[in-house]
Amino acid sequence: MPTHIIASCFALATFAVAIVAGLAVDNPAMTTLKRALAAMCLAYPVGWLIGWMGHRAVREHLENYKREHPIEPQEADETTESIEPETPQAEAGPTSDAHPRENAA
Repeated sequence: MPTHIIASCFALATFAVAIVAGLAVDNPAMTTLKRALAAMCLAYPVGWLIGWMGHRAVREHLENYKREHPIEPQEADETTESIEPETPQAEAGPTSDAHPRENAA
């Protein structure tokens, strides 16, 4: 999946550069568009190859890291088992349902 995203970004960037370059030298619009589309079509496989190599390099690095640094299962402590979630305490306040100003009189 990341290979296609990288390839698409690479191809669109190539297309944009080709359009700007064609407009900068005052080429006709059809010529500029044809060349930009051709450049985009050629850049997509190159971008896909770059994305594939990057994805593979990252995947291999992660696999090597996991192999060299295994996570050992840990037994539960008595301290971690006895921890219970705290329940919020009711706020201290008047026990009467009446409004506080009514109690003042």
